[in-house]
Amino acid sequence: MCPIYGFGGLVILLLPSRLYSTWIPLFLASMVLCTVVEYFSSWILEKLFHTLWWDYSKVPLNIHGRVCLLMSVLFGFLGLFVIRFAMPHIVNILNSIGMVWAKRFALIILAIMLVDVTFTVRKLVDFRTALVKIKEFGESLKTRYGKEEWFKGNTISEMITSIEAQDKLGKEKIHPQLMESIKKLQQKHPTIERFLLRFPTIRSRVYPESMNLLKHHFLLRQEKAKDNQQNSIEKE
Repeated sequence: MCPIYGFGGLVILLLPSRLYSTWIPLFLASMVLCTVVEYFSSWILEKLFHTLWWDYSKVPLNIHGRVCLLMSVLFGFLGLFVIRFAMPHIVNILNSIGMVWAKRFALIILAIMLVDVTFTVRKLVDFRTALVKIKEFGESLKTRYGKEEWFKGNTISEMITSIEAQDKLGKEKIHPQLMESIKKLQQKHPTIERFLLRFPTIRSRVYPESMNLLKHHFLLRQEKAKDNQQNSIEKE
């Protein structure tokens, strides 16, 4: 679940009822409130997990990449839709099923959301841990091979590539355990890849190299999967 949109909808419902019958004031209020919710959601998530989950840096008229005018305008239209069109039908449904059943459904939804949030937070912590471990791994490679002429240490990806190339040449014995660690790092990680798939603009200000390495491996696997699919189609 992505509850941020739900919170945005609830914020809109907290607006004074006198705005409900208007158009432009309701649009502007929805636009501002939802933009504030999105900005602080982005800020809180970054502080907790050192990751910027969505990035509008390349979109015109953005604020720190967290919000942009285009999305704010869309929030304004969504506010009009919620108040003027969706809510009247929702209220009718709630009135038809009665308050008792409405509360029961609310508790069921709350329970589902709590379970979902629990698992999501756990996966977010694992994601952050993965970024930290990759950074530490890169630092250990610099410490170990930093003085070698063949070693390239500008990025973690370059470090790994140079070590793999050296291992293939066989000029210097690379410890098998190190090569195994590199192999594990390049393997598929379902939880991490789900986040990368859902948030393609995700980036980390604290661990940028770690994030770039994960994205690089993810894109390579996607390209390989497309090639395999294309080859299967051609064979058929």
